[in-house]
Amino acid sequence: MRRTLVVPDIHERWDQLQHIEQEFFPDAGRIVMLGDFWDTFSTEKHPKELAEWVKEHLTDGEYCDPRIDILFGNHCVHYAFRYPSLCCTGYRIETQAIIRSTLTTEDWRKFKLYTTVGKFTVSHAGFHRRSQLASIPSAIDKAFAGKYHPLWGAGVARGGREKYGGPTWLDWRYEFK
Repeated sequence: MRRTLVVPDIHERWDQLQHIEQEFFPDAGRIVMLGDFWDTFSTEKHPKELAEWVKEHLTDGEYCDPRIDILFGNHCVHYAFRYPSLCCTGYRIETQAIIRSTLTTEDWRKFKLYTTVGKFTVSHAGFHRRSQLASIPSAIDKAFAGKYHPLWGAGVARGGREKYGGPTWLDWRYEFK
């Protein structure tokens, strides 16, 4: 059985993503990208390249790969939806313009909030036991309608207004005993 490759936050490290794709994608049976493609914390900035890479891997284009699941990370949410309160460190208005000129609403709708790998549920940040998985479809629909849903929010431990963070913002250091 071929293994599942789980790729965490890229944060605009374009060279690193290319290396991972060339070195590890060919042997993987499945690939789960955990989001956070944008908002670098260094001088290396590649928002256009990353947006194009994501688009190519989401659509039926030349590079589309059915083994790949692309998940929302908190650094994806603020570019996909128009929630001012969901902006996190590293957000740049110029990056938003670049990403929105590349990714359409239809592209964003192909992102997942979570996926399963065997018996495990996998998301960008995890799930608190009080998370409501059944509310995910309404959370996604509300987000595209410009309405807030608690599943997208950060917990109070991260400066948010929710008791516990959702699958893109959960803080394991503070929200679990």
